[in-house]
Amino acid sequence: MWTWVAAEDLTAFWQLKPGGRLAISDILAETPLPDDIAHDIELLCACLAGAATIGDTKQMLAQAGFQDIRINSHALSQEIFREWGNNKIKKIVGNLVSAYVEAFKP
Repeated sequence: MWTWVAAEDLTAFWQLKPGGRLAISDILAETPLPDDIAHDIELLCACLAGAATIGDTKQMLAQAGFQDIRINSHALSQEIFREWGNNKIKKIVGNLVSAYVEAFKP
């Protein structure tokens, strides 16, 4: 989701009152995905190929003006992705996390 959102386009920041909280559940990557995976239509439709990195997500939220950015991964992320059974997914399963993202408007 995040790979196509520019910090200045993150309108959620402007819609929140001071002290407001942004909370999102998304799939993130620990490191950038290989090009063959990042451009795979099947994985893009499964919301995996477009996974932004944890670092890029934090940076984008900070550039938009958010503070106290927290990203927590789901403990069972790896098991969940393995169950999907796709060979392409198995190639990157160790790099993906199901994450809960929280950030606050100062």
